[in-house]
Amino acid sequence: MHRTNAIFSSDPCGPSINEPPTRHVPDVEIRDLRYVLTLAETRNFSVAAQRLHLSQSALSHRIRALELSLDCALFTRTTRRVAPTEAGETLVLLARRVLGEMDIALQSIVEMSAGLRGTLRLAVVHTFGVSQMPRLIAAFHARHPDVRVICRELPARQIEEQVLAGQADLGVGYAPAQLPGLVVDALAAEDFVVAVGRNHAVAASLPLDVGALCTLRWALLTPEFASRALVDRRFEALGVVPDVRIEMNSVEALIGIVLHGGLAAVLPRVAVEAQHGLRALAVFEPPLERRPALLVRAGDGGSRAARAMADLVRQAFSVPQRG
Repeated sequence: MHRTNAIFSSDPCGPSINEPPTRHVPDVEIRDLRYVLTLAETRNFSVAAQRLHLSQSALSHRIRALELSLDCALFTRTTRRVAPTEAGETLVLLARRVLGEMDIALQSIVEMSAGLRGTLRLAVVHTFGVSQMPRLIAAFHARHPDVRVICRELPARQIEEQVLAGQADLGVGYAPAQLPGLVVDALAAEDFVVAVGRNHAVAASLPLDVGALCTLRWALLTPEFASRALVDRRFEALGVVPDVRIEMNSVEALIGIVLHGGLAAVLPRVAVEAQHGLRALAVFEPPLERRPALLVRAGDGGSRAARAMADLVRQAFSVPQRG
């Protein structure tokens, strides 16, 4: 009797009932990842096309071709907005990681052949950015003038997210980190004090007791900042309900308000002492402190420029050795 052997063939190269057919994996180019990431960040085809130096129709055509290749929608489109779908969000996360790692690898290659060059992307908390980074960046530039430095002041959690995504080469946040996957190198503690203008009514009233805190009008950072949460917890522990009149997302702006607006703020001591027109009032006991920290992605050695900046920061703000 004739028997058909195709399905049950012992040929290792032949088909098998236990092996599903191989599914074709579409090719996705690096430029496609840049297109997807830029569109997800801008939520607008026109703006994204301008950033990518493309026509809007060309970008729209490329995104559509990618969706057809992947057999799924990456973005929802209405007349008012563009937003990633669930599949689109997955590809956006992949794009951030791949493009970040590729940028680091390419920059390392450039540095190996031409010394310290390229771009150094820093993300720092506002308090450190105002009080410390200007002189550190100036010192870094004096040593490595061919490195372009881009420094952004951000809330602590956004810094961690950017370092993890490869969008920042080096972060200065706080220890301990909120997110896993980071290497945290703690620096010397940062001391916070109540700051007022030198002409403020309480500027000469030292020591300033807890009761006086209730009489002050305050300018504080907005609630998304880790430093604001630290201040709120201390006020609560002291039984103080602060009369907050102004909230700002910039330490530099708060300093200006305190200098000219007759309000009080809680600021890093080093930032206050750098301003001739401010008076630091040491009212917190125990001291109100946070520990800044260098943040890098675990398993990522970083570029030579990032390592050079990290060494500079460590030299200036390493934790004092006990002995």
